[in-house]
Amino acid sequence: MNYKIHQSTTRRIYRGQADFHIIDGVKMVPRAEVVVLEQCPNNIRDMVNYAIAKGWIQPVATVRDDELVWEKLAK
Repeated sequence: MNYKIHQSTTRRIYRGQADFHIIDGVKMVPRAEVVVLEQCPNNIRDMVNYAIAKGWIQPVATVRDDELVWEKLAK
């Protein structure tokens, strides 16, 4: 048997773009975030925070196009 593999295209959604947040029925939550754990040394945490503030590091969600279509249809 030959099976066709469905390959969905994906897109990157950045903070501030329309589909970056999803609504779970109660609240709006971001699709992606950057988390720095407590165990991270202070100097590294400070550098990461500085890079985020400068926009060099950004939370980005990679979402399949078909997921976005179904999400919009459900609204």
